[in-house]
Amino acid sequence: MAVSTKASSIEKVIPLTAHEKVTMLRAYECSCYQITSFMLRDEKLAVHAAKQILLKLYTHEEWFYMDEAARMAEVRHAALNYSLECRKKALVNALRNT
Repeated sequence: MAVSTKASSIEKVIPLTAHEKVTMLRAYECSCYQITSFMLRDEKLAVHAAKQILLKLYTHEEWFYMDEAARMAEVRHAALNYSLECRKKALVNALRNT
């Protein structure tokens, strides 16, 4: 059986500091909020959703080493999925209460 000699996607790089991570995330904050706001149509929920998404991305080390287009795609994907899950939960709760 052959052993893969493929290098990992993150090759011995200097880890980013918390400040550097936050600075990078801030560049995507507005886009993330715009998507959640459009999808949820509720400012409080949209702010909460955007915060949760950005916090999750903060712990996703690989995200910081993606190219800009891939990071934006990941933000869009996360924002859409989180928003859809919020809407689904709201609908389920509304149906239970009727």
